[in-house]
Amino acid sequence: MNTKSILITSFSQGKDEVRVTRSNFAGKRLVDIRVFYEDSEGNMKPTKKGISIQVSKFPELMQALQKTETFLGEECNGTK
Repeated sequence: MNTKSILITSFSQGKDEVRVTRSNFAGKRLVDIRVFYEDSEGNMKPTKKGISIQVSKFPELMQALQKTETFLGEECNGTK
């Protein structure tokens, strides 16, 4: 079972970091979007906050995010 993650991108969220990774788990290809925090030793550790979905479901997630962006409108641009 290969659980090695490949970092695709990340961005800051306050003191935390949101990471988007691609991994394999139990024979399934996954996209993981997860919040990480810095522990007392300076290491980044994953939290329970996040989502893992099969790569085959990623297009559906993108559609949902696009609908969310349309719904939020100007809020996404920081103007509201």
